[in-house]
Parts: sequence; structure tokens; C-alpha cells
Amino acid sequence: MQKSLINKGQTLINLLSTKRMIFILLFTSIACLRFYYCTQLPVNTGDLPRHIYYGLYTEQRALATTGQGLAELNPLLSRVAWSSLPYNYPIVTLLFFIVIEKLSPTIFFSKFVFTLIEALNS
Repeated sequence: MQKSLINKGQTLINLLSTKRMIFILLFTSIACLRFYYCTQLPVNTGDLPRHIYYGLYTEQRALATTGQGLAELNPLLSRVAWSSLPYNYPIVTLLFFIVIEKLSPTIFFSKFVFTLIEALNS
């Protein structure tokens, strides 16, 4: 009877270890995939570069820059999506990107921060 309980306990431990290993394998696979996506440039949208540029310009020139389109701030940015429109997101979004751009003004870093936020939320 005691050996039977010990065997059942070992089986349960092995099952939990197997489930834990599967979870770790899935978590690692998803983390690697997300890291790969962080290295890819956005294809369908230009919002991220737009946020990055507005974060940089607002930090350098103050909040008045949000009333201008990126093309007005720098004609070279006219190829960025929505560059002719003024910044139309909530101020909290702009403050978030100002902080991100102080740390590292790159698309990779911005996407990596979003990945970390999503990981914390899940």
C-alpha cells in the first residue's frame, strides 16, 4: 500500500514536471518569436515611427510641436505615414514615448518595451 502511494506520488511529480517543461518550452518559443518580431520593421503602419519622431521633437522643442505635422517639423519626414497631420493621440501616449525615446529612440526598443508590457499583462 505504501509503495503504491509512493509510486502514485512519483507519477504525479513526473506529470507536473512534464507539464512544467512543456510550459517552459512554449514560453521560451513565444519569447523567441516575439524577440524576432521586435527586430522586424513595421510593414502595415507608420504609427510607431510617427510616435518616435514626435517623442524626440517634443523633448527637444516642447509641446507646441504636437500642433504641427512631422513634414512641417522636418521635410525629410514627409514619407512617414500621417506626417501631414498634427499629433492626435492622448497626451499620455506622447509622454510614454518621450520616456521611451529618452532611453533609446529606436523601433526595436519601442517594440521591445511593448512586448515586456504585454508579458507583464498576461
